[in-house]
Amino acid sequence: MRRSLPIVTPSSSQRYDCHLCGACCRAGFAVVVTDEERERIRGQGWESEPEFRGRPLFIRQIGGQHILAQRDDGACLFLGEDQRCRIHAKFGAEGKPFACRPYPFIFLPMSGQMRVGLRFDCPSVAASRGRPLAQHHADLAALSPQAVPAAAAALPPPPFRPGIHLDWHDLFRVSAALDRIVAAESLDITRRVLAWADVAGVLGGVKMDGLEGRALSEFLDRVVGNRLKRLPDDPLERKPLSGFVPPLFRQAVGLYGRLDRVSDTRVSPAGKLLRAGQRLAYSLRLLAGSGRMPRVRPGLPQVPFRAVERSFGVPSPEAAEVLTRYYRVKLGSLGFFGRAFYGWGYLEGLGALLLTYPLILWYARLFAIGEGTDAISAETVQQAVRVVDRPRGVAVPLGLRTERARVRFLCDHENLTRLIIWYGS
Repeated sequence: MRRSLPIVTPSSSQRYDCHLCGACCRAGFAVVVTDEERERIRGQGWESEPEFRGRPLFIRQIGGQHILAQRDDGACLFLGEDQRCRIHAKFGAEGKPFACRPYPFIFLPMSGQMRVGLRFDCPSVAASRGRPLAQHHADLAALSPQAVPAAAAALPPPPFRPGIHLDWHDLFRVSAALDRIVAAESLDITRRVLAWADVAGVLGGVKMDGLEGRALSEFLDRVVGNRLKRLPDDPLERKPLSGFVPPLFRQAVGLYGRLDRVSDTRVSPAGKLLRAGQRLAYSLRLLAGSGRMPRVRPGLPQVPFRAVERSFGVPSPEAAEVLTRYYRVKLGSLGFFGRAFYGWGYLEGLGALLLTYPLILWYARLFAIGEGTDAISAETVQQAVRVVDRPRGVAVPLGLRTERARVRFLCDHENLTRLIIWYGS
């Protein structure tokens, strides 16, 4: 029997339980199945049922892996009309592929422990519906040995920044200091994220010689305390975005909003060509920023770009609560760099996480305008978080060199600060 590592969940108010909405089963994810799982599912007798006759249960991918088949709309073939997994309903959780079972939890082994993050594309996670995360420890401990080998927890961390390495415990110290900023609810959420970006900027330039252990903790206490004292007086001046920032940011908006599904790859060559042409047209419209937002995924409101650019004010406490949970879970699980995010280093992954703040609020504005309101609500932020978090760490385009270069440019301190204030106030 595989050894289970100690489970560590983020210390935030986040809650979760599955509410059988079926969103994950309709999301178009590639559910990889092992040879043993394929034989087990075949042995369950599905091919003898009328709705499965003549339909393959699995699809063989390039490279030889098999995944569960999907319907034309991207939904799993085994999703029932009641929005429940038919395998789970008939044979229990153990009857379905293991790849389905941990969702929306993410297992991240490090320093002899198993940190646990969450995917916020799950509606119940985004809305924080269910039990506190600590009450899931027993289930997580049972799943974790099969999800990730315990030996992975002994691997060294990725670089802190190019040429600089910190051990896991020092990375925990940095993340805890940043979490302290996000948790400081005496400040509005935009000022908190600005303080976080400022500290990230300091860490990107400071000489790290001798900054480890207690010395690092004391340094972080001084820097964080200084930023938290200064920011209440920040006027949050909205300086117009200029140069390459607006078009590159809009292209990031399009890329995060794009819905890539396995079913999209099972179309004819003519269909693939049509889709490639459509995406090129969307990309050009995003670059230009004129007219209406293209529908890069089903259900997005098509509103004029200019309508999203006006001031919406600082997010309300209710909207900020969603963002606070989101960032505290990411920081507490360290789920924003390394194996959780394309192998990127700590500060580079942190920059990509900071960039989600203007991205989320861009989409929250889009949803608010689509509803005919002029204010961002907790509900529109939840919708936006679900859009932006879906591709993070799993969508191939976000890990490409071109996207990495875009993130570096947009996360230049001045560019990032302007984006945070522009969309956060």
